[in-house]
Amino acid sequence: MIRVTKRHRSLKSNLTYKWIVRLMKGHPVICTTITANNACEFVNMTAAATKLGTDMAELRIDYLKNHDLQDIKKIISESRLPLIATLRSKDEGGMFPGNEKKRISLLYEIMEYKPAFIDIELSINEKQRTELIAIAHDKGVGVICSYHDFKNTPSSREIVNIFKKVSRTGADVVKLVFTPHTTKDVSNILDSVRLARSADIPSAIFGMGKAGQPTRILSPILGSCLTYCAVKVSSASNLAQISVKDTRSIFDMLLLKKKSWAAIRREPESLTSDISRFMSKLYD
Repeated sequence: MIRVTKRHRSLKSNLTYKWIVRLMKGHPVICTTITANNACEFVNMTAAATKLGTDMAELRIDYLKNHDLQDIKKIISESRLPLIATLRSKDEGGMFPGNEKKRISLLYEIMEYKPAFIDIELSINEKQRTELIAIAHDKGVGVICSYHDFKNTPSSREIVNIFKKVSRTGADVVKLVFTPHTTKDVSNILDSVRLARSADIPSAIFGMGKAGQPTRILSPILGSCLTYCAVKVSSASNLAQISVKDTRSIFDMLLLKKKSWAAIRREPESLTSDISRFMSKLYD
């Protein structure tokens, strides 16, 4: 597991996206989503997440009040953590107020500052998406291609079909997020994680909202490469993220019992009761 230690931070300049992707194939990485209004707040929130045990941070550029390129450059260049740069449109659940042309143009600018990854959506025009991915790779920037369903969760077969479609884009990581309402929906998500685990491309498949909260822990146990957390849990958020502190505690508890992620993933069912007890103490 990546540990946020002094030695690890000192290797920041050597953390290429290809290196991180290789790590993701062996065990899940904890990424803390930072929804700061300005550069100073981002630095403070990232420092807090680092102390709490995050591996990476997601810079939600769409939440910044001022999309000044120099501020964005400063955030990325001075970060001690590998960053996922995300500029989410309102249609995709984000906060970016500009039109799609302006958003894509800003994504090209952001790539110049070389975050570890950029997040782009499957919904982007195919020609534009292909070009974004190619240019990102030319600049040494990895690509997470994401798909969000803010209303429902399809069958596991449909989820796998979406996974296959995203995996053919040329991105380095597949991210699929759904909105479960029933235990069957949750099962569909977890079944898809098991099926996608054997693919060459790493993936993060999970659910949002209260019903999807358990998948933020169970999906990584079953094979997802990435889990997204919050510095602090907010009741105002409909994402129902788990805090980075609690996520790290759960992962450490699992490793204490099984010693390695390979062992955890060989017998995930044996850990279900431990995870349920742990999470019930935190969130009931």
